[in-house]
Amino acid sequence: MSSPEQRNNQAEQPARPRKKLKPFFYDLAQLPDLSKQAPAMPEDMARHFAGAGGVVKQILNIPTLRVGYYKFEPGFRVPYHNHGANQLTFVLKGSLHYGKKVTSEGMGFFTPGQDYAWIAGPEGAEILEIHDCGGAIETFFRDPVEQWPPLFFDWKNAEREPES
Repeated sequence: MSSPEQRNNQAEQPARPRKKLKPFFYDLAQLPDLSKQAPAMPEDMARHFAGAGGVVKQILNIPTLRVGYYKFEPGFRVPYHNHGANQLTFVLKGSLHYGKKVTSEGMGFFTPGQDYAWIAGPEGAEILEIHDCGGAIETFFRDPVEQWPPLFFDWKNAEREPES
């Protein structure tokens, strides 16, 4: 029989995943592109993002961690939003412009579940996004869709740097 102190120590430990995880290797070239799937969002938002192009690949999705690979066309713009989770974004190629702050290859951005917006740089962007939760990705937009800026920023004809 265990003592009350032992039972308290056991109760403080985090719950373990039900399924035992196993190590695995992956190849981005072999993972399916999920960008062609119908987005899980209201129709007006889906219309806004129609024709966005790009690539979306899920690398890992377990109850406590979600890792995705994304490739965005030059000027692709994401309005202010959050995913209701802590998020780490790491730029593999190209750049993301968060207003006046630019993250490029080897750089990243951490947000603790707060709203953010960005524009893919003139060369586009390839990124990893890591969330501290699993399951389907939820997106909470700050503003109504009719207040969103155009889907793409025109880098070639821009007279000044974009604002998020």
